[in-house]
Amino acid sequence: MTTRSLQNAFHKALKKSGIKKDVTLHTLRHCFATHIMENGADVCQIKKLLGHTYIQTTSKCLHLINFEDSLTSPLDAPPKKPAKRGRPNGSKNKTHSPENGGEANA
Repeated sequence: MTTRSLQNAFHKALKKSGIKKDVTLHTLRHCFATHIMENGADVCQIKKLLGHTYIQTTSKCLHLINFEDSLTSPLDAPPKKPAKRGRPNGSKNKTHSPENGGEANA
């Protein structure tokens, strides 16, 4: 399949869907990259998937130019309270004894 035939099929489907926005195959590529990043993919993984040579190209595609502004160092964040250790909620100490026929005792 050529690039042109893919574009034609895309525009035909776009017209059939009734979407009026100016959307291109590049828009789909950008949305794909954004969604996999939102689902936890690393920028280097996205770079490889998109076939980019330079990480800067991927950063531009993902609009990561101002990413550093929202980045907080773990050292600047307030400390988290340690998690309580112990038995999970609702669990009871079960013992097996000969008095109850070896069955669990709640």
